Amino acid sequence: MVETSCTPSSWVQETVTATRKLTKLEHKFGTTMQWNGDIAFHAGDEELLLIGLHPEWNNIAVRNGMFARGRSEWGYWWVDNESDGWSYPASNDDFSREYIFSFKEDNFVVTCQNEVLLTIAYGELTADTQEFLSSIDSVKFKFEGEGAPKAFQHARTCQDPDDSEDYRDWKTFSLSDQLTMTVNSGPEETYFVRFPCSDSIWFKLFLDGETEQNSHIELFSRTRGNIYCNKGGYRNWYGGQRTDFNIYSSWQCDGQFMILEVVKTTEQIVLKNGGNILYSKQLGTRDGNCYKKTDEVRTQVWDYDGELSLALGDSTEEATEEATEEFTRTTDPPTVCSWDEFTCVDRCIPIGWECDGIKDCNGGEDEFDCY
Repeated sequence: MVETSCTPSSWVQETVTATRKLTKLEHKFGTTMQWNGDIAFHAGDEELLLIGLHPEWNNIAVRNGMFARGRSEWGYWWVDNESDGWSYPASNDDFSREYIFSFKEDNFVVTCQNEVLLTIAYGELTADTQEFLSSIDSVKFKFEGEGAPKAFQHARTCQDPDDSEDYRDWKTFSLSDQLTMTVNSGPEETYFVRFPCSDSIWFKLFLDGETEQNSHIELFSRTRGNIYCNKGGYRNWYGGQRTDFNIYSSWQCDGQFMILEVVKTTEQIVLKNGGNILYSKQLGTRDGNCYKKTDEVRTQVWDYDGELSLALGDSTEEATEEATEEFTRTTDPPTVCSWDEFTCVDRCIPIGWECDGIKDCNGGEDEFDCY
């Protein structure tokens, strides 16, 4: 690839555009097929990623040490239109198609004739996005001569240093220096937590209402955490409902830092990183105060001597009082059930009916958060 002065962390994106004509090839079984060829991204002699274009089979072949999607055959993973819902666009009059291979902020994207064929999150390709991107130094095609591209372009777009600073208003916190921030948001609340990529962290965000704590979100590590709803469930864990969860997705490192994005609405709490969802929880009647609006966020840290940072999402117009009251009327359980019963919105059911695969509550809340 063309050498540039910018580093991977300052790329806006890198693109390779190749226009290829259909090539007639003799298959090993004696049949003739159309094949648009393979493109491979290398670090020296090492192949980091290969994309095989197969419009006649209506699929794409991917070869990478970590990638595992579709079906595995002949050393490739084959991604077809049936599983991902796409197809190759029609070719031009000269039987060529223009393909663009883009290394964007969070994903590698293949487009054809301006239509997206394939999107791969970097977590599917590598455990270290920074190293993966910085290692790519050449692009190679499998076929020469007639099989080579009709046209080839490469561009690495660098970010202006004056625009490279993070726009978020980060506030630091640590084990000895806790943080409290006022929250002024609408129906969707967004919180960003930043910490060094190489560190193992353990922290908690308390989301407080006007007069009491509503909930907290806790990460013990990058693979385990919990969401706690005050006054939820049977109130058998410090007066609330606690939901433990595991994170199976790979985290993406943004330069030197990992960034956790927490999005909370009246209906769900979603944890994201690099555009990928790490965990999501749908809120039901047994989740107590979790749906309530947050007026203040507090931090707490354990077993970590470094610094973390917190930033809030953009403030928007607050939800109307009428809408808030309506949600409260329809979600607060009208009764308190006994210890051996499950609380639906409008009635109690036997505790044994919870998470049995059958929705016994009218709203189906007895089948929420089942593992």
